[in-house]
Amino acid sequence: MSAQLHVAVDVTQARINRTGVGRYASELLPRLRALEELALTGLYAPSTTGEGRLGKLVEILRRDAGYYPYGLSRAARAAGARLIHCPAPAPVRSGALPLVVTVHDLLWMTLPQFFTAPVRAYHRASLHAVRSAACVIADSHHTRTDVIERLGIDEARVRVAWLAADTRFRPREVEREWLRERFGIRGRYVLAVATREPRKNLVSLIAAFGRLAARVEDCELVLVGGRGWRSAELERTLRAVGNRVLTCGFVSEGELVSLYAGAACFAFPSLGEGFGLPVLEAMACGVPVVTSDNTSLPEVAGEAALLVDPLDVEALADALARVLEDDELAARLAHGGLQRSTEFSWERCARETLSAYRAAMRAE
Repeated sequence: MSAQLHVAVDVTQARINRTGVGRYASELLPRLRALEELALTGLYAPSTTGEGRLGKLVEILRRDAGYYPYGLSRAARAAGARLIHCPAPAPVRSGALPLVVTVHDLLWMTLPQFFTAPVRAYHRASLHAVRSAACVIADSHHTRTDVIERLGIDEARVRVAWLAADTRFRPREVEREWLRERFGIRGRYVLAVATREPRKNLVSLIAAFGRLAARVEDCELVLVGGRGWRSAELERTLRAVGNRVLTCGFVSEGELVSLYAGAACFAFPSLGEGFGLPVLEAMACGVPVVTSDNTSLPEVAGEAALLVDPLDVEALADALARVLEDDELAARLAHGGLQRSTEFSWERCARETLSAYRAAMRAE
């Protein structure tokens, strides 16, 4: 057997972030560790014991002005690693070691109005690492195209490694009485899982549900996810709607699987995604999906979902109604989604990540 490739992986996001990049790192790392060809060392930015805004500021400064430009590469060399992998863009300087960076999207460039100025500034500060990386991993072919065209990176250096739904996302019987007692859900429901921020387009979904509610009486809309930035308009909308729209905030992993599995339909009318993992999670739970026809979402959904213009409220309402009123269509979408979800796995993602590591070593 050939010698193992020793890779230092930045696991900072897996420690501090429950969603998005943190979820990606948490799912990928154990699959990479299972590969005999790899030896992994996890490295992470130092945390501070300080509290409040000052403590948070100190932690950010130590991470972005110390750990990423200097500390990560020193620690990687000290561990004997031959390669550094950052699971998200960061202001990294890898020194003499080749660098692999995963880019989840360039939405901060293509849809800048949906990101705060500090977030856009952080991504700009991280562009040097992306452009200097020996290999870039993209979540989707859509993101790969953006990286090549918008950042001017040679297409030979950009590879795709699709994400996946964890195996715990699968069809299951759900106790309706438990749904009522735990979340106040009384009957059939449309589920949406998204941070409450403008890019997720929940205001349009609520408007579409208002039209749907006039056609389908025994249905509720259930929103799962925490508050994000610029959510004031959405919160005002939520206060004005009736009791057929329920907000659950963050839920546990087990609760999330049950909420998916119990839904009559999953709605994800986002205005832009680098991948769109909730769509895949819903499909893996055997739920018919209605999602947007933009960015990476058609790539993930394939032909197993109804795709709509997310800004067309009437079209969105009609798609939801079709699923709720047509049992044959709902069953066909549910079956197609289950089949589609089997094309994605974290083991496959790990193998494609290993391929990127090898390409990066050959490039040096």
